[in-house]
Amino acid sequence: NWSNSGFPAVAPPGNGDSANVANGGNAQWTTNAAYTVQVLRAGNGAAGTISISGGNAFTSANDVLVGRQSGTPIGTLNVSGAGTIFNVTTGNTHVGTVSHTFGTAGAAAAGVLNISSRAVFNHNPGGDDSFIIGNNLPNGANPVQAGTYKGTLNVDGGTLNVLNGSRLHVGQSQGGVGEMNVSNGGLVNVTDDDMVTGRAGTGILNLSGGTITKSGGGTFIAGFQGGTSTVNHTGGALNVAGGEFWIGQD
Repeated sequence: NWSNSGFPAVAPPGNGDSANVANGGNAQWTTNAAYTVQVLRAGNGAAGTISISGGNAFTSANDVLVGRQSGTPIGTLNVSGAGTIFNVTTGNTHVGTVSHTFGTAGAAAAGVLNISSRAVFNHNPGGDDSFIIGNNLPNGANPVQAGTYKGTLNVDGGTLNVLNGSRLHVGQSQGGVGEMNVSNGGLVNVTDDDMVTGRAGTGILNLSGGTITKSGGGTFIAGFQGGTSTVNHTGGALNVAGGEFWIGQD
């Protein structure tokens, strides 16, 4: 099911490879050994699933893209199991995301990231990079595209850490629809920049169990730049320990 930079792989991708799954298959990493790839794409222009559950560290040295310009088919990344640590050390993590250089313009996209069963996902690029769920962000002369770019993040008993100057946006730009679900003791920590639901797009946050903590610099904003935000808090804790908490901001 793997391919390296768009070509069928004769073996699992390695340190210098761009690892892709876009043939409807499910590539599974279950070995109890640390592993590194250069870029990880699940559902790159088509359906595809990657499941990480090896109980060790899996690292993407650059972007992680889940459901990229995929149209209706869904790209899925599953990270599960105690001891499983997924690290992003450079670049962006985008789930349900537009591309201005790949695929058909306006094709739309759908992506799902599941972090469960005590697994840990560390987005720690050490720079001005983003973790975006539902992304239709324009790029230079390229405007927002037609279609819906839908991303879903499920933190079900796992942990998401957005660290080191990175921001977390749920629903980015017109046509970007993001949904973030935190349950069953899940933990979300955003330490050094903004957390925004509905940044010029549509953002939905459902917190039914677990804890979301916004600390350090930056602001927690629900509804920004004309975006729409819905926050359903039925259990667990939402802590704004650093910065401010704004509801509706131009």
